[in-house]
Amino acid sequence: MKYINQAKEIMQKNRRNGYTVPCASLYPFQWNWDAGFHALGWMYIDPVKAMDEIRSMFKGQWDNGMLPHVVFHEVNDNYFPGPDIWKINLSKFSPKSIKTTGITQLPVFGFILERMIQVADLQQLNISDFVKEIFPKIVASHRYLYEYRDPYNEGLPCLFHNWESTDNSPIWDAVWDEMDLSNARDVSAFRKDNKKVDASMRPTDLDYKRYIYLIDLLVNNSYQEDKIVKSHPFLVQENMFIALLIRSNEALINIGKRFDWCVKDLEGWQLKSKTNFNNKFWCREENFYYPFDLNANSLIKKDIVGALVALFAGIPSAKQAGHLITKMNDEFIQHADWFLCPSYSSSAIDFDAKRYWRGPLWPNVNWLLYHGLLRYDFVDLANKVKEQTVFLIENYGMFEYFDPTPEEKNTDNINHKGLGGPDFSWTAAVYLDLKYNQNSL
Repeated sequence: MKYINQAKEIMQKNRRNGYTVPCASLYPFQWNWDAGFHALGWMYIDPVKAMDEIRSMFKGQWDNGMLPHVVFHEVNDNYFPGPDIWKINLSKFSPKSIKTTGITQLPVFGFILERMIQVADLQQLNISDFVKEIFPKIVASHRYLYEYRDPYNEGLPCLFHNWESTDNSPIWDAVWDEMDLSNARDVSAFRKDNKKVDASMRPTDLDYKRYIYLIDLLVNNSYQEDKIVKSHPFLVQENMFIALLIRSNEALINIGKRFDWCVKDLEGWQLKSKTNFNNKFWCREENFYYPFDLNANSLIKKDIVGALVALFAGIPSAKQAGHLITKMNDEFIQHADWFLCPSYSSSAIDFDAKRYWRGPLWPNVNWLLYHGLLRYDFVDLANKVKEQTVFLIENYGMFEYFDPTPEEKNTDNINHKGLGGPDFSWTAAVYLDLKYNQNSL
């Protein structure tokens, strides 16, 4: 009970007025996909707060259905970039009563809602009124992706900013290499994140120059997607983002059928997305899924953990799933004593065990991977991922992410400890679900 109580204390400590911050020092607002995992964690503490968590997130939803990646419920100067950088008032669709960012984030709320219903059923708790309230809002967020972010009508929405997925992932490097930064501004003096934790764990100043430049371009186009897709330097169909969209579609279809609601649009989106996901992202030479750069008209061949999340969505065939597992075992870890699963192949020359999405293990992604492995009956491997995730959290603390390299190589008292933000909410939330709920999703 010691660690369960710690997890609950972290959730309580990071609770604000109706929502939960990921980490008080680093992230003082409400983040999109974090909020989904937070809601799941609250189901084991206070289900009313779980539902309020999602309601608070959707207060920031735009009129076109876009669910922003951050909602600024309160004023706080300890984060950059704040509302003044985003200038969302330039869009006719932006909310008038609350400040948000102008981009979205990975679509988790469909499968999170399905998991919440599962937990509520186990608790003999009726949350049907909440489901009826939030279901159409989640569907609207999916509709936005298909109607505004899918320029070729493939069922494969594209991203406009790396913050819509895995912030500093190696998959964006090819985009950065082609980006002209002659009109970009130096924002290093405004950064807060690299002053609060070890800078070696955070994106570089050059990274942030790129990130803010992309925001400036979106602002210059007043967030009009039809204009953005014609000239934006960052147009990527990212496979983890779309895999989570597909899994959330599936969840919403299941929920809709349970309540006898029309799911025709969802089923149409789902068929198109699943078919084209395999057609476009699967590389037969590498037997792996890769993102697609629309500007370069080519796959981005970087071996990232996002490809494995396709298992969670039930996308690969049994044969493809076997190939994914082989790649994970052969290239993502160098020895059996490594912890699963690094965010990037450890055999890559630019693998970095401590820098954000360029190597570290993420507890929430391991949660996705755990359920994906169970779905394909890789039970022993799934249990290994679960047990190692729990071990890291219990032995090193509820950090944002972890160094996946072996314990016995820890010669400097830094290697493989918890990294990033301490007392991290989604880590606490994932831990609670792994400990309390033995059912697969």
